[in-house]
Amino acid sequence: LQRAVLLRVLPCCDRLFAVCTNKLRTRYQAERRATSEASERLRAGRASKRPERKMLRSLLRPARLAAKRSFSYASVNGVAAPAASLNCSIWDVTFQRGDGVFEAVRIVPDRDGNPIPRCAGLHLDRLARSAAALELPLPPRDDALAWLAEAAKEGGHGGYVRLMVTRGGGSPGYGHHLPDLDAPPKTFVVWQPLSEPPASKTLMPLAAPWHPAGFDPDNWATIKWLAYGANVHSTRLAKRAGFDDALLLGRGWGVAPDDATAPLGKRPASRQSGGWPPLSFRI
Repeated sequence: LQRAVLLRVLPCCDRLFAVCTNKLRTRYQAERRATSEASERLRAGRASKRPERKMLRSLLRPARLAAKRSFSYASVNGVAAPAASLNCSIWDVTFQRGDGVFEAVRIVPDRDGNPIPRCAGLHLDRLARSAAALELPLPPRDDALAWLAEAAKEGGHGGYVRLMVTRGGGSPGYGHHLPDLDAPPKTFVVWQPLSEPPASKTLMPLAAPWHPAGFDPDNWATIKWLAYGANVHSTRLAKRAGFDDALLLGRGWGVAPDDATAPLGKRPASRQSGGWPPLSFRI
């Protein structure tokens, strides 16, 4: 009896399974066709809009770049001036000799989110020390502080403010023979955007015998003067050799010839071995 029942039921199960399978297959194929058609329509729509989007981007790109690159804020002796046309007399001692001082101040938000110069008082303290070492007159501190704040306010976030003080002309050898000389001391305050930092940077160690840190690390090394020609040329030499920048080493320090490829921090730290100087040496 059981065998007879199974012989009758099994064929019915087979037919039912086949019907269900065919229905599921048909439904799956229909849904797949519908999905494929919808995808084709979506791709066609995007393709039709793509030239318009490319054209719009190409039209807006110069304007965006110009907005990023052309804007700045500048003042001379506290008076706002066009940043692209600032000038310094050729008879200014600072122009010819780099006999001036500067500070670069990062812009940060205050508690209300407004842009302000970061630690402006500390920067002005160092500016005063630099100027005193060079016997360079400075504008009143309150004026300089107000000029920094104004540049931060007008320039906005994402930048820094550079303050530069020149000595002016009129001394012997610097235009003293010109009765109508126009080369007064100037204090430039300019806002500049911050550049995007690289993910990594390679440094080429270079001896810097001209650098004051090599012979007077406690006095001259703390002066932020405007004579940076040798530093800039060191960067050029490093880039020519395939590096990103130069690592300037003071007098008496160098890199051991047999350890020239060791990474920073893996070199010997003693002066006699010619290794890396400690951080206290102010690289």
